[in-house]
Amino acid sequence: MYNLILFVFIILGGKYSLPWRLKSAHKLSYTIHKIRGKGFNLNSEPKDSSEYKPKDIEQTEYDEEGWLMDLNTKNVEDVFDLIRPQLSSDGGGINLCKIVDNEIYVKFTGSCVGCPYRSTTLKELIESNLVKFIKSPNENPITVKVVQEN
Repeated sequence: MYNLILFVFIILGGKYSLPWRLKSAHKLSYTIHKIRGKGFNLNSEPKDSSEYKPKDIEQTEYDEEGWLMDLNTKNVEDVFDLIRPQLSSDGGGINLCKIVDNEIYVKFTGSCVGCPYRSTTLKELIESNLVKFIKSPNENPITVKVVQEN
C-alpha cells in the first residue's frame, strides 16, 4: 500500500506543489515521515526549511552539506522504499539482508534475480541513493554487496 501511495504522489508531483522534488536529504526524510502517518497536504509546501527537519527521530545529525541519515536498518529501508517502485515496475524487488560496518548486503527478488542489468541497477540506482542520503559511520564509503541467491 505504501509503495502505491508513493508512486501515485510522485506522478502527481509534476502537477501539484509537493515536496517530492528531492533536492536534498532532509526533504527525503520529510517526505518519508509525512507519508508514514503524519499526513500531508497536496496544495501546500512548508514555508521554511525548518519544517523539513523531522522532530520525531532521535538519530539526526546536521552538517554543512545538509541533513544525512545515520546508517541503520530503518534508514536503509526508508531509502529502499523510494527505490522499490522502480524495481517493481519491471517485476523485481530488493530486500535488505544485513549491515556490517559500512557494507550493506542485499538480495534481489523477482525478475531482478537473473537480470543482466543487475550490476548497473546496483551501482546507479541503489548504491547512489544510499550514498546520497545516508552518512557513512567511518571514513570508508558505503558499499552495497549482493547476497547470492540459492
